[in-house]
Amino acid sequence: MNKEESLALYEKGMKAWNAWANDILAKKAELEENKQWQINTFRRGGLNNTTRDWVDVSSVNFPEHFFEEHADFSGFIFPYSVNFENATFSHFTDFIGATFNDSALFYGAIFNGHALFNIAKFGSVSVFGNTTFKAHTMFTKAIFRGNSSFDRAKFTENADFDGALFENSAVFDDTSFESHSSFIVIEGKSRFSFKHAKFHLAPDFNQAHFTEAPQFDDSDFSEALNRSRSESEGNISSNWRALKKLAIQGHDHERELIFFAAEIKSQRGKEDKAFPQPIKYLINNNNDALWPGDSRYWFGYFYQCFSDFGRSIMRPLSWWLGLGVRNLRVVYREVDRNKR
Repeated sequence: MNKEESLALYEKGMKAWNAWANDILAKKAELEENKQWQINTFRRGGLNNTTRDWVDVSSVNFPEHFFEEHADFSGFIFPYSVNFENATFSHFTDFIGATFNDSALFYGAIFNGHALFNIAKFGSVSVFGNTTFKAHTMFTKAIFRGNSSFDRAKFTENADFDGALFENSAVFDDTSFESHSSFIVIEGKSRFSFKHAKFHLAPDFNQAHFTEAPQFDDSDFSEALNRSRSESEGNISSNWRALKKLAIQGHDHERELIFFAAEIKSQRGKEDKAFPQPIKYLINNNNDALWPGDSRYWFGYFYQCFSDFGRSIMRPLSWWLGLGVRNLRVVYREVDRNKR
């Protein structure tokens, strides 16, 4: 369908849309049963006339469309490819429970309001490259059966992928996460890449499972590292701990040390206190620890001062040389005094 036909059907609502979609899918099943279905997406001209007619009718197109009102596609069934490239969603956008049976193209789209893709099912390809999400975005428990791409996407507000399943390659290269990003309990069964991605806050990968460790090559955590200790929400140290586990899984020793250092520093003043807290201990009827973190605050502090958490050779060498020079001066004075 062309853009005008797609919009006309959308205006009729989900019930009419899904009746059309189910009829289209039934026709596909009939073609397959009669051995009239022929499609090869890897070869130009890999469709027979019957299949080509079905593809023309089943494809949905909304390219560059401006959705002025709330865009409600919740529960919609897309029988084949759907094109939202460079579309603008001016308000709340709802794709909760939508089913994309083939490709879902959102390249260059702009979501000005909340974008909800909870429990949506994506087919062969899902493309969100260069897409801008300006409000809270949720892909909670979404299923990506094919390759998915979020490269160069921009998440201005919270981005939630909690419980999502990625059965094939997922690419977040050069993606910008400007607020909280959550990947709790997600499952990645194939390649997962965050190359050159930028995280303004420490992402949450707690209990995430990857068949292969995600790639964080040249990803930027500098702002997240600077802001880590000032964050008051949640247990931020667990986020760094989860990232450290992923770095260990990927044998990324440099990032393992970076995330370990961030974990220790983020605990200072929060989970770990510099001194015992007797007043708070008595007020809470001994329910709190007398010295939260015990002496871990100071062990971490001195570990940082003397070796930068094991990342610096010059620091311990400088301390060793400094102490050596000092001891030599003491010995020299003592020898000089004895001579007199």
